[in-house]
Amino acid sequence: MSNLTEHKCAGKCPEFKGEQCHHCLIPGNSEISNSSDFIMGDDAHIKNHISPLCLSDSRKNESQSPLSIKQDALSRMESCYIEQKKHVELLQTEVTRLNSTVERLKAENVAMQVELDKSRNQAYKHLESCENSLNSQTERFDELSEKVFKVFEIINNPDNHYCPFGWVAEQIQAVLGEVQGEVS
Repeated sequence: MSNLTEHKCAGKCPEFKGEQCHHCLIPGNSEISNSSDFIMGDDAHIKNHISPLCLSDSRKNESQSPLSIKQDALSRMESCYIEQKKHVELLQTEVTRLNSTVERLKAENVAMQVELDKSRNQAYKHLESCENSLNSQTERFDELSEKVFKVFEIINNPDNHYCPFGWVAEQIQAVLGEVQGEVS
């Protein structure tokens, strides 16, 4: 024998479909009789077996007037609106904070770009100075090398049968003096 026709959720629980819903199977704070006359799952042993979860908001208190039901609904809508408004305000505050962070980071980026440009310009000037110095040293080395090679040409020329050693020494000493003076 089924007790579904006597089921207390019928007409009250939105999930009642001709059989017990999952809310009704959970006793919650209900008292369960210790009598062995009842079978577990049979709702006859559960006192006040309709779970609060089964009752829709409009059926929780059937003695409410339509006006009070409407006021309850409006009250719930108003509290929902207030919650949503608080949430929106929090989001707006967060957006404002994030926008200020973005602006601060943009300003820092501009300052870093200026510093980077200064450093880059200084590095270019230094490299240019090094290049100019290297070019002038290379030119000077070429000049001194040319002087030494002229002396060696004179010494190695088969037409020069006599080349005074003193003169050769003076020429090489002059070139070495120039080099030594520039190095010091």
